[in-house]
Amino acid sequence: MRAFSGCRFDGQDGRLTGPGGEASLRPQAGRLLERFLEAPGEVLDRETLIAAVWDEGSVVDFESGLAALMRELRQALEQVGLEASLIETVPRRGYRFHGRIDGAAAAEAVTEPEARSGWRRWGGGMLAVFLLILLVVLAWYWNRPVPSSAPPALAILPFEQYGDDSPEASLESRQGRLLADTLLAELWAAELPDLELIGRATLRPYQGREDVARRVADDLGVDLLLEGLIAESPTGGLRVDARLVYMPRGTVLWSSTWASEGDEALPVGTVAQDFVAELTRAWPAIRDERFAVSE
Repeated sequence: MRAFSGCRFDGQDGRLTGPGGEASLRPQAGRLLERFLEAPGEVLDRETLIAAVWDEGSVVDFESGLAALMRELRQALEQVGLEASLIETVPRRGYRFHGRIDGAAAAEAVTEPEARSGWRRWGGGMLAVFLLILLVVLAWYWNRPVPSSAPPALAILPFEQYGDDSPEASLESRQGRLLADTLLAELWAAELPDLELIGRATLRPYQGREDVARRVADDLGVDLLLEGLIAESPTGGLRVDARLVYMPRGTVLWSSTWASEGDEALPVGTVAQDFVAELTRAWPAIRDERFAVSE
């Protein structure tokens, strides 16, 4: 438990609490905050912060990833009642954290486990009932929806093409990338509320990786992936399946299928517009069920 400027941060679960409320930080944002807390008032360059957040050998667009984490951390500070300016950008040098380390609050947090040890004095039957109730309450507390300090982020992966070993494999690969780019443009124009879009250029370092979904979710803090498949339909035309996947569990939140008859070329623009129209209608229910974005 770390205490600073009237706030507390639990690195185990990423919860940041302060006078204005509570926020939940992703693991990378949590590691960034902990690095700042180790050196308040000092200017930390980007290389130092990148080394603190990502493991050696990680393949990621570090500049974009670090900028996204800075934005998330500043929004979290505002959510709990502090100022975003607590993290100062020092041009051409790095960042400085102006938070105050609260030694008294930290000491108080350390003594809490000792206070809880007094519960052992309860009698056998009473203690068992009490612990059972406590476990139920804690299970509800830790699994309840916590308002996020930032809107969910969505990345679009190139659609896979069934039968990639065909002579048209190169064209098919381009179709998958073109559809992903067109979907990104259509989603940007649709302006779905409380949704951040990750640019395709940020995903280039992950192309060709078997674990692309997990790495994008871990390194860039992506909450949602839009992926899909292009294949021949039973009628001889084309069939395109699209899925919205909740990361990191991989739960499918939305799916849709577009199909054509005949052997005409894939109408990428029409397919993208149809998918985005359906997703736009489904998004409010998905957002309310999975994400509670704070104002």
